Amino acid sequence: MRKGYPMDIIFALLLLLAFGSLCFFIRFCEIQTKDTRMIFLLVLSLIL
Repeated sequence: MRKGYPMDIIFALLLLLAFGSLCFFIRFCEIQTKDTRMIFLLVLSLIL
């Protein structure tokens, strides 16, 4: 990681947090409903 670029670190942390929460959300939805296609569409609609 380059020194003197705190924005890179903040961006990386935010990306990691978003990815982790997305994985947790997908896991939670898979427990609730076994339809992965619906989950995929839901995630796509959240992103867009």
